[in-house]
Amino acid sequence: MKSQAPRWATPVGLFTALLDHLRRRRIILPAVSLIEHLAWRAYREVEGEALKQLAGSLRPLQRSELDDLLMPAIEAEDHNLLWLRRPIGAPGARGMNDLMDRMDLIRGFELNPAATEGVSPMLLRQLAARGARHTLQHLRDYKAEKRLGVIAAFLLNGLPQITDELMDMYTRLVGRWFNKADKRRWETFQNHGRSINQKLHDFIVLGRTLIEARGKKLDLGRAVEAAVGWEALAASVDETEKLAAPLDFSNLDQLTSQYSQARQYTPRLLSMLEFKASPRRQSLLRAIETLRPMNRAGQKEVPKDAPREFVPRRWRPYVFQEDKIDRAYYELCVS
Repeated sequence: MKSQAPRWATPVGLFTALLDHLRRRRIILPAVSLIEHLAWRAYREVEGEALKQLAGSLRPLQRSELDDLLMPAIEAEDHNLLWLRRPIGAPGARGMNDLMDRMDLIRGFELNPAATEGVSPMLLRQLAARGARHTLQHLRDYKAEKRLGVIAAFLLNGLPQITDELMDMYTRLVGRWFNKADKRRWETFQNHGRSINQKLHDFIVLGRTLIEARGKKLDLGRAVEAAVGWEALAASVDETEKLAAPLDFSNLDQLTSQYSQARQYTPRLLSMLEFKASPRRQSLLRAIETLRPMNRAGQKEVPKDAPREFVPRRWRPYVFQEDKIDRAYYELCVS
């Protein structure tokens, strides 16, 4: 019966499973109170063994540090269990750094993930839920083994959850970069609508002039001079170059407006997480390894031998400029 306990979320579930088992085996049911007692005892024994295993994996210093989490915060910089249990903030630089602060704190305890081996994931989540739900006073009132086991479960279960929250928030922020770049592209297009329309009319005049001159076999240079004027045409071409968007109407030329905001959390994110990639994405992995020491050293220029294969075709005109690599576009492309 104990071997089946980890499969059920509650003692009631174990009780029901035991009833079903007895009925399938055509065994006469004992008193309900006895079955209930057996289910509760089995469940409590399994839970007690899990708590003992989690608490037993802690060194004396770790035990002291986990107990400190249950102390009330005195200063603003004091980080206790309540601080870890705060709601996730809104997506942004502050929200990203807050999640990374939590990750740093949990990693700092150096808990051994192997402490959860043999513990049912469902049971681990239940123990972690107690750490998330109970008051600090309630947790302090537990016996040491139960108290430390619950806190350890909360931290070990919480670390992957924080990592998932971090990546989810980052994904939304990257989408926001491109949305804002799109918005800037259309705002620019709308703000210069009158000028763009004027250039279209100038093109119509120039085109009609050239077509008519060619049809009448007139000198094209004189026709342009008479209709538009070469100096005015040259000035108009310069103005048009400034107004023109990329040929594919890409928003990448507006993306660097988000770079300063991204720099508030991307270097730390790259340094904190361990990345893996398929054989086809090894170039991207090498690019991350290139950026990490650059960020630590405050290096601004990307080495000329930095990995390039991962850069998509439409990014290349922005990332690679003559013999240099644009740092902002390179880092955004990696991100």
